[in-house]
This record gives sequence, C-alpha cells and structure tokens, in this order.
Amino acid sequence: GVKRVKKAAKKLGHKCNPDDVVAILDTSIFRTCKEGFVLTTENLSGSFFKEVIHNRELESVECSDDNELVLTYKNGKEEKIWGNIYANYLVEVLKAVLD
Repeated sequence: GVKRVKKAAKKLGHKCNPDDVVAILDTSIFRTCKEGFVLTTENLSGSFFKEVIHNRELESVECSDDNELVLTYKNGKEEKIWGNIYANYLVEVLKAVLD
C-alpha cells in the first residue's frame, strides 16, 4: 500500500518522491525495506548500489552470467554493478522503463 511505498522511497530510494515509484523489490527478510531496490520514473536505487542510476542516461541494460547489471550509457560508457540474485528482474524492469 501507500505506507509501504513511502517507506521504500525513504529507505531505498534515496528519499525519492513516493509518487514517482514504479516498482519496489524488497529483499529484506522481514520486509522492512532495509535491503532491496526502488525504481522510479527517473532512477534506480537500492541498498546494494553506491550511487543512484539515472534512467535517462542509459542506452541499454543487460545481465551478465555473474549476476551483474551491465549498463551502457548514452555517452558510450559501460559499467558493471552487482545486482545479486535479482539482477535478471532488475534488467527486465529497467528495460521496460527504457522502452
């Protein structure tokens, strides 16, 4: 519900606007939003990432065999970040937002 979205936005979304949340992947054991990911209309952020990933800067995203997100930016830069066992799900959600 709304309360859960607000909690995830605050804890995982780097205090993003809850109205912008598109998807939440709460990977914490007790569903406390202490670990996981938040996708907004603008960004992907989460407890496993050092920085926010800005969706508009991405050209494409793929999943490596090592559960890494392979991000290709519009400026040609490529970056690999660990997506843990949820990497495939994150890639699918990001691809949906990029399309």
